[in-house]
Amino acid sequence: MRDVYAIILHRPNDEVWDTVRDTWDVHYVLTPTVAFVQDPERTTVGIREKLQPSDERLLVIFDLSQSNYSGRSYGALWEWLDKAGRS
Repeated sequence: MRDVYAIILHRPNDEVWDTVRDTWDVHYVLTPTVAFVQDPERTTVGIREKLQPSDERLLVIFDLSQSNYSGRSYGALWEWLDKAGRS
């Protein structure tokens, strides 16, 4: 999985998701508080700076580049993660 990041919000924030949709062509919004983006140019800090949340404590970003993830979710999420990891 190359350059894939999980963005997790403390509570829904439409402004953050609008920025995600406007900034990253390769993105997947899973829920009102969780999204994934692919960005070969930015780090977790760069993504946070791009999103500019009004309250820094309400946003966490995880680097998934090690392809080390597990869980149960919708098939579309696993398909998206697999495709993003191969690109």
